[in-house]
Amino acid sequence: MPDITSDLEIFDLAPIAMWIEDFSSVKALFDEWRQEGVADIRTFLKEDPARVAACSSRIRILRVNSKTLELFEASSVDHLTDNLSMVFRDEMLESHVNELAALWDGKTEFDGSAVNYTLSGRRLDIQLRGTVMPGHEQTLERLLLTTEDVTPREDARRQEEQ
Repeated sequence: MPDITSDLEIFDLAPIAMWIEDFSSVKALFDEWRQEGVADIRTFLKEDPARVAACSSRIRILRVNSKTLELFEASSVDHLTDNLSMVFRDEMLESHVNELAALWDGKTEFDGSAVNYTLSGRRLDIQLRGTVMPGHEQTLERLLLTTEDVTPREDARRQEEQ
């Protein structure tokens, strides 16, 4: 009889950095902004980067796999979550607008390029993909995100441009 690996084991064994995050507090903030009359979320967020940071600070990380810890040079989930301000900063807030806008618009998937940083401060160019997990479309309580390191490709592209 074949050995069936559980979903959680597959998550931990995946060859790409994976996160499960809770965006329900972001959804609550979206609801407040809708009640205040916000219609164009992109413009609203771009007018004040503190609004993007407010959304980002409301995201709760529920689980990451070992590839995530390795990529971001974290010794544990707590080490990573306690230092997220080092990971998500600077240019990341700009690209975060696109992800937030997709969720605002009711989309259940998004992807894009972004910049993160390892805990040692090394720049990571990443390809980020996210999907709202089935059954959580209304609450945004569970999103699955993957983070692919594309730094070597982007370094080569930047080198060519010089």
